[in-house]
Amino acid sequence: MGLCCIAARRAVSLKKRRIKYKDAPGGTVDLDLVQIHRRIVCMGFPALGIESFYRNRYKDVLRYLDHMYGTDYMVYNLCAEPKYRYDLTFFHGRVREFPFPDHWACPLIMIPRFVEDAVRYITSADHAQEAVVVVHCKAGKGRTGLLTCCLLMEIEPSIGGLAKNAISYYGIQRTFDGRGLTLPSQLRYVKYYERLRNEYGGEVPAEVPVVDIHQFHIRGIQAKVTITSCKWYAFERVCVISLNSSRCCNAQVIKSSPHFTTVNVANNDFFKKLSQDIRVEFLNGCSIVGVLTFHTLFIEREYIYSGIDKICVLKLPESAGISFDFTSSLEK
Repeated sequence: MGLCCIAARRAVSLKKRRIKYKDAPGGTVDLDLVQIHRRIVCMGFPALGIESFYRNRYKDVLRYLDHMYGTDYMVYNLCAEPKYRYDLTFFHGRVREFPFPDHWACPLIMIPRFVEDAVRYITSADHAQEAVVVVHCKAGKGRTGLLTCCLLMEIEPSIGGLAKNAISYYGIQRTFDGRGLTLPSQLRYVKYYERLRNEYGGEVPAEVPVVDIHQFHIRGIQAKVTITSCKWYAFERVCVISLNSSRCCNAQVIKSSPHFTTVNVANNDFFKKLSQDIRVEFLNGCSIVGVLTFHTLFIEREYIYSGIDKICVLKLPESAGISFDFTSSLEK
């Protein structure tokens, strides 16, 4: 049974680095866990029950962390899924939560809050030894990588505050193939944090641009993937625009060619006074075939296909992507 569990855990880990430590009290531990920096540990979910057969077993993680770091570690759980949110008494009560959904970018405002909290913990004078933060989501790679890269920009001098260096550093330390953080939306938010540090003192400004989107254009993507609708998320509001109807939800859909679609949303109130984080899901029926996430503070008029989750893996011309016609409060 033990060998089967180890094989299952290694299969789930894929190309992530692991640790096998023989000197832990109670015997060897084999964990989807790695110390990527002297102040940062990244790992997969510490599971109980059936999932502990193929993920990290909570008790093994606990005895390893206790042995290596004593009381000088804090665990950050990034999972928003109810089944992956455990009691805050776990790890002797040293647990903090910054939850957001799997395969999503976090709200931009969460990044400086996480970084500030983590830096405050590791620099506290109350520790007997050098303290570490232990960051995990479910797989311990995407969501973990997003916030870890931002923390690295803050605490690792060799990175020089550059997103690209933090992303490279994390990829090399967390995986065997260097592909630690790969979702374009999550990568975009790491780059956003670099801009926050350079342009806004590391904080999201109290007043961010308010945007009215008049229309958006999908070009070239439908040569390789069918898109039947677009689902927009903003301020906990949701709007679904069908592309199979010329008029839907106060929107006009114009297909000027088989692979070029314009959606006029000027009369749809959802697209007025948009602010903060925006997520657009491109759907084929009920299946998500692409995702674009951005923040109105850094909104662009054009996003090429390589910046769209899932669609980025397709071989498309550089002209393929999505563009927006909008007015911003910054322009008024």
